[in-house]
Amino acid sequence: ILSERHEAETEARQKAQLDLINMLVKIKVNTFKTISDYIRENRAFAVLFNKYIDDHSKNLMTLTVNNKNIKTGILFKLFGKNSLLEVFYKALKDEPTQRVPIFKNTQRLETRSYTGVVIDTRGKNFNPSLFPTIFVRDKYGIQRTVFSFNHLNRKKSIYNGSVRYTKTAFNVYNDPIVGNRPYFCHADRVTGENNSDLFISHEDAVKLLARQRSSRALEEGRILIIVD
Repeated sequence: ILSERHEAETEARQKAQLDLINMLVKIKVNTFKTISDYIRENRAFAVLFNKYIDDHSKNLMTLTVNNKNIKTGILFKLFGKNSLLEVFYKALKDEPTQRVPIFKNTQRLETRSYTGVVIDTRGKNFNPSLFPTIFVRDKYGIQRTVFSFNHLNRKKSIYNGSVRYTKTAFNVYNDPIVGNRPYFCHADRVTGENNSDLFISHEDAVKLLARQRSSRALEEGRILIIVD
């Protein structure tokens, strides 16, 4: 019985690890690449990703047990310490970081400091990714980047995540990451090869980013996107 149990556990562990890999490699990193693309193109990422898989495979959780049929699952984290987000931060540590731009309020719009931002993309055919880019066209019609992977503060965003997604809009003002005073807006349109990036209006960009505290909130990953 012990021999059969050990064999079943080993088989279940290998299957759980393979299932985890097959699931993660399909995740869209941005509008252009999946995790599988990063593994092929970036050796540092591939090494760290394999270690991430190995570490999490040690934390197998037994779901069902009997003498011959053992099922296991792996709990993994997208953000936080020892998470998939940390794999990206370590592998791409040499990429320069930028500050989220602050917009001049020349239109004298009502502005305030916000604790985060909630963007509603429902009905826009938006496809989630780990690191979406948020664009705006300024008053001169020039496309500007409001937020991207390179704007993330690596230390302060590690526990918040890059962005997060929800299908339930009714509780966004109780979200602990975007805080109790988030700026709420709708996506103007989506863009990118996989519709994983989006535009917000120039007016929304000014209202949200006229004050430094609000721009720092984006750098900390305090972004919640509502999807279909």
